[in-house]
Amino acid sequence: MSLNHKEAILFLIENAEDLSVTPFVIRNLQQLLSQDLLANSAACGQLRQIEVSISKNFHMPLNAPSNNQNN
Repeated sequence: MSLNHKEAILFLIENAEDLSVTPFVIRNLQQLLSQDLLANSAACGQLRQIEVSISKNFHMPLNAPSNNQNN
């Protein structure tokens, strides 16, 4: 997880001049942060369609998957 955060930060630093906050950039960041952490690797960078939990952690994500279909 720490390495994923490092990669996301490097992505932001290396592309800072060219980036703006867009759905594409947010999905890229989410993909970097969730890489190798999700049971379904195809879910990285996508809107969540299923409930998730984080084991051995006090943080509990929202139970309902995203209903926002704006890609």
